[in-house]
Amino acid sequence: MKVLHVHSGNLYGGVETMLVTLARHRELCADMEPHFALCFEGRLSRELTSTGVPVYPLGGARLSRPHTIWRARWRLRELLRREHFDVVIGHSAWSQTIFASTVRRAGIPVVLYLHGVTQSLHWLERYARRTAPSFVVCNSQFTASKLAALYPQVDHCFV
Repeated sequence: MKVLHVHSGNLYGGVETMLVTLARHRELCADMEPHFALCFEGRLSRELTSTGVPVYPLGGARLSRPHTIWRARWRLRELLRREHFDVVIGHSAWSQTIFASTVRRAGIPVVLYLHGVTQSLHWLERYARRTAPSFVVCNSQFTASKLAALYPQVDHCFV
């Protein structure tokens, strides 16, 4: 299964550490081939690249600058045309807001990985609700218990 993980890439914390761990230990799940698409280059892109996984730059995307969003979506659309991916996983409401509709139009399942409790009233999560994911992976049972506020009809699991 070829999986594309989409993330901003401009920060470095728990989510980014998990993504690097997935890349470093990909042999533990040989059936899953991880690829990564990032909007910003920095520590995350360097660490992922050093593991030997494919890393695709989408270009800096800022919600305050719509032309950067369109450009990043165009780059993702072109990537999805060139490469076959079985699923695309976004790792934040930000990724879901910007890229879920592009992935859905490409006919690829959209998965949202929730790494924390949703606020549901935050403006970014309200935008993320516009394109519901096919499935949600939650980092804990507690996070999963709060998912209904954001996506009441979406199947989910917690890891």
